[in-house]
This record gives sequence, structure tokens and C-alpha cells, in this order.
Amino acid sequence: MVLLLALVVLGVGLMLIVGQFALRLMPRWDVASDMDSKIDPHAALPQNVNRALLAPLRAEILTPPAWQETFLTPQANLGPLNEVPVVVIIPATGQPPQPPTVTPQPTQGQGTSPTATEFSTPTAFPTNTLVFVFPTWTFTPKPPTQTFTPTFTPTFTPTFTPTFTSTLTPTFTPTFTATFTPSFTPTETLTPTVTFTPTATFTPITANTLPYGQIGLTPDGGIYNLGQGERLIFAITLTVDGNPDWDLVLYEMQNFPGIHMDWIVLSVSQDGHTWYTIFNWGDEIADTNSTLNINGALGGNEDDNRLIDAIHLYPSGTYGDTGIAINVDVIVNAGAPMGTYNYLRIYSPMGGIDTTCDIDAIQILP
Repeated sequence: MVLLLALVVLGVGLMLIVGQFALRLMPRWDVASDMDSKIDPHAALPQNVNRALLAPLRAEILTPPAWQETFLTPQANLGPLNEVPVVVIIPATGQPPQPPTVTPQPTQGQGTSPTATEFSTPTAFPTNTLVFVFPTWTFTPKPPTQTFTPTFTPTFTPTFTPTFTSTLTPTFTPTFTATFTPSFTPTETLTPTVTFTPTATFTPITANTLPYGQIGLTPDGGIYNLGQGERLIFAITLTVDGNPDWDLVLYEMQNFPGIHMDWIVLSVSQDGHTWYTIFNWGDEIADTNSTLNINGALGGNEDDNRLIDAIHLYPSGTYGDTGIAINVDVIVNAGAPMGTYNYLRIYSPMGGIDTTCDIDAIQILP
């Protein structure tokens, strides 16, 4: 393989070298010719040769032959095209040969100018003229190329497949093996749960009864001074029925032209343990269920020891009246039950400018 490659490379190199020498011998050359045939065949002939013997080129040379596009096709079935044109000599005809007409030419003498010598006009196709012609070809198709059709001979190789027919029907008998997995059940340990059910056992309170000290059932001028932070609880019988009327009246100490109202809180209870506030002077929340309503005609603030004119007091709004009427049924709106309330609590808040709360009487209205 290495030797073959070396020979190929050497051959290509030698071809290049030979080509260079060929170009050096005649590097440039041209032919003055085209389809109109600029070659003058007469120019190459000697002067003493009868030029009429060489026939001129015919016009048919410009016509491309019919086989021009086929003779270069490889393996084309055009057998006669492989032949080459032949040269024939047209035989002599019966016409006598016609000598060429020659015009006498004057000879050139000494001291005269040379003149061109005219050649005789050749006659068309004289006898014994060389003419290039193509023979008439008859296309004989080549015999068809033999087509090889392979013949396949199948080879059969028998395969033996044994056929087994069983007449036995297997019977599957399952065998169960009992596997015992012990399950441990934890022993429940009962933990007693203490359920505390409170029993409402109220300690009976000790309540005061009316009248108490200087506190009477009607105003009489006797005043009880309840100090700041102190309270009084009275046993009463008060019915809460939801009617919008006055249920209880608190009488203050008289001061012209009415009273000096002190901070005071009144609450009621059925059992002495659950209390509902019915009047609170001093929290700046209007007691709309009383005659001292700062959101009404009274206006102002719930100041401690505030001067209140008698026109805002119970029972008639005239001089000498000192009562503050209260509608207890308002507590029903706060969720208190209706029914009989057995206790009344009076409390004197801390922080007032007056050190005591002045109470003249407490009246339960029917």
C-alpha cells in the first residue's frame, strides 16, 4: 500500500514537470478563426500550385449536425457514431476539363512599379477534387444487454417441535401454617378524674334596716354622713317589673337653692352577692334613668359637691325639694332578671373634694 501511494505521488509530480516544459516550448499561441472561418487556405500554398484544386469551405459547415448532442454521451446506443468521416474523390464527369482563364500579366521592367498578379477564378467543384463527405449511416441497435436474473433455490431445514400432551391434571393442595403473633394488650390503669362541682353556698350578709340612724324613709333634715370608701347595705323589698316609672328616691342634704350633689353609687341585688348598678354620680356617664341626667336639661359634668337647682329635683322641682328619682327597671337591659330585689347598697367613692356623702332619706316607691 505504501509503495502504491509513493508511485501515485511520483506520477503526479512528473505530470506537473512535463506540463511546465510543454508550456515553455510555445507558451502563447492563437488561431485567427471563428465560425466564419477566417483561415485562408490559399495563403499556405506555394505560388506555382493550382489553387483551384482545393475546394472552398462550404456553407454547411456552419450547420450543427444532428448527432452533435449525443456522440459525447457515454454508452449511447449509437453504433455508427463511432465511425469517422471518410474522404472520397468525386469521379470525373463527362464534361471536358476547362482550363483556367488567365489574364496576361505585364512583366516588370527595370524602373517600373510591380503590379499584382491576379489568379484565375476557380470553377466550382472541378474534376478530381478532394471533398470531405460523411457516409449515410444506418443506425443498427446494439444487441440488448443481457440481464442477469438470479435464481434462488430455497433450502428447507426442518425444525422438530415436540408436542407433549399431558393427560394429568395437577391438583393443588394448599398447606396452611398457622403463625401465631402474640398481641400484647396493655393493662389499663385507671386514673381517677376529680370533677369539681361547686355548690353555691352564700354566706348570709348582715344588712341594715330602714330607717337607719339619721337615714329615714322620708326627708326630715336628719343627715347621715357616709365617708369616702365606706358603704351601707339595707334590706329592702323592691320589685323590678320593666315598667318605665320611678322606683326609688335618694334625698340629699338641702343647700340653697337646691342641693350640693356628692359622688355616690347605688346598686341592688337579689341574693346579696350579684349586684346591678342603678345610679352612679361621678363616672361622667349620664344616668338617663334618673332626674339628674347630664345629657338632658341639666347638662354639665358629674362633679363632686356640684350645686343642683331645685327645678331638677324630685318631687315637684320647687324650692325645698332634694330628691333624685331613679327608675330601677333599667337594669333589665343589662341582663338582670326581673323580680324582687332584697338588698340596696350605697357606696361613697374615693377622690371627691367633699370628704363625705350626705344622705337625708331613702324612699321605696310602690
